Amino acid sequence: MDILLTVFLGALFMVLPVIAGRFMWKNYDRYFGRNDPVYMDTLTYFVKKLGLSLLVIFVVLSLGMVFIFQNQAPPVVEKAVVHSSASASLI
Repeated sequence: MDILLTVFLGALFMVLPVIAGRFMWKNYDRYFGRNDPVYMDTLTYFVKKLGLSLLVIFVVLSLGMVFIFQNQAPPVVEKAVVHSSASASLI
């Protein structure tokens, strides 16, 4: 992958989880709030809302990292594998 494209996608996938987490935080009440203000003011509701938002952020960030770095292996590892296989064949 081109370096410029990697940098651009890296910046995009650093901002995208924040946007997804904010969207989940804002819309959590619509999905799980049950239209009950007393329930929505409890600590358990807040912890569930925070946990689900963090889970969404982590999943989106992980998918972005996998997408960006899926075909990039450091050249040092490739040279080490070639070097070790050559020395093993001499033994």
